[in-house]
Amino acid sequence: MSKEEILNILPTPEGDVFAKIKESNPYNIMLHYANAINEKYKGKLSATITESSLTESSDSSTTLISYAFYINAPIGRGYFYRLFEIIPDKNSPYPVEIKLFEKQTLDLGKAETSQDFNTKLLSIFKSGFTSTLFLNLLAQVDLSNENKK
Repeated sequence: MSKEEILNILPTPEGDVFAKIKESNPYNIMLHYANAINEKYKGKLSATITESSLTESSDSSTTLISYAFYINAPIGRGYFYRLFEIIPDKNSPYPVEIKLFEKQTLDLGKAETSQDFNTKLLSIFKSGFTSTLFLNLLAQVDLSNENKK
């Protein structure tokens, strides 16, 4: 088979199907939330998404990618709060496991679709825990800024 023939059988990343895949990707959905936080709280709070690799077990060669969602506040040398982490399925973006941290009382489990994932993220951001976290961080940032004057 020639190089040209091989190139012709490989998928081309364009068109409606590719756009839909990108739009429904869990990372992209998280990015929308991060961008909204960065816009709303500019200079006070920001959101960051980190990527890391996980090995399923010590004797396994299967590596999974996880994404963690952090809220950052410019307090002291910088404050980073890991709000949640997701672990997509090893062969496709869904289902995606959602892990919450600290004192959050929600039990979200896995999201089976992009709509389900978005609904579960909405419940995180609408929760009393997240609201209190944001308000406390914003107050600390304001106090820190006032103290610098």
